[in-house]
Amino acid sequence: AQRYRAEIKTVQPRGPYYLCGGSMGGTIAFEMARQYESEGETVALVALFDTSGPVIREESHAEPEGVVAQLASYFKPDGQVGFLGRVQRRVRRVFDERKLEELKDTDAPLPPEMRWKVVEAANYRALAAYKEGPYRGVVTLFRALDEPDHKHAPPDLTWGHVALGGVEIIELPGTHAEFIEEPALQRAFRDVVLSVQDGARPRGVHVA
Repeated sequence: AQRYRAEIKTVQPRGPYYLCGGSMGGTIAFEMARQYESEGETVALVALFDTSGPVIREESHAEPEGVVAQLASYFKPDGQVGFLGRVQRRVRRVFDERKLEELKDTDAPLPPEMRWKVVEAANYRALAAYKEGPYRGVVTLFRALDEPDHKHAPPDLTWGHVALGGVEIIELPGTHAEFIEEPALQRAFRDVVLSVQDGARPRGVHVA
């Protein structure tokens, strides 16, 4: 968040700032807003594209206690990810880690197919270590209605715990993976930006 803020200040030294991000990028945008706020800068918009809030994120990164709990986590009630798929992912991760260690020993450059995995792993470690603090403004959450992992989550994906100004929720069709490409999101985001620029306060409507 600090690095993004530094980059933005090279082209826009002062607010108001319009911040948005998808998935983990939404968490970064939220933290940027908190940092701008602490500096006395104006944040006009914080938009999160299907970003899980603090309670959901903490639960997803919690370590299962013991082998039984670990095995139980392979079987989700909704059946979206089965035992075999999770085992295959873990096996691939072990092989990737071994290959990475071998490359480090030789000082060879990482092949392109492994670079994104290293970046992704670093991102996950940072996300697991991060803890959201309060933000006095409003957060606008664009939520993917068809995402199975959100089936039993509250409408605000728990952002209400830290967004003291409230959460504007806009529900749109699509899953987490495909959500960012949906034309409906583009139209809804444009409408929100225009309404904020016109001085309209968030309406808190649910758009299905």
